[in-house]
Amino acid sequence: SRLEIPPNRLEEINAILLNPESQVVNDFLEVVAKYGTPEEINQKARAARTNKKLDKAKIRIAETKVASDLNDLARLHQRLGEPENALKRLGELLAIDLRLGREQGAAITHNNIGRIFLAMDNLEKARRHYLLAMALFKKNKDEKRAEAVRRNLQFLEAIRRRRNQPSTKP
Repeated sequence: SRLEIPPNRLEEINAILLNPESQVVNDFLEVVAKYGTPEEINQKARAARTNKKLDKAKIRIAETKVASDLNDLARLHQRLGEPENALKRLGELLAIDLRLGREQGAAITHNNIGRIFLAMDNLEKARRHYLLAMALFKKNKDEKRAEAVRRNLQFLEAIRRRRNQPSTKP
């Protein structure tokens, strides 16, 4: 069951399409002249999608480099005794890790944030970031790093228990 146009109807359609006075046809030809044939339009659309994918790939590569630099900056701030600046850089790094879907990187960053909060004596925030790191490491089946975070949590809890014990001094 093919679509078949009888010859007499085809002649009538051709007469309309080839009539230089037909406004509809002239408007259609104007659009084709402006944007190209359907094949040309589709080709331009494919090229645009390819360029967009390339641009996204370039952005991802650039953000990965920025993430590495942010990590280096955070370590420098930490060495200089500037934990607030280190946390700021790690927060920026975490945002990139999450945006790029880099769960392993996010887990490492959460662990590093936890370590800084622990050093700042903010046990609750440290614990929160350690737990987030632990969940991501477990999700990614990184038992070695999950165990390291577990030890960090045990150390944190030991500090908390020592603080809650009554003093034995007179």
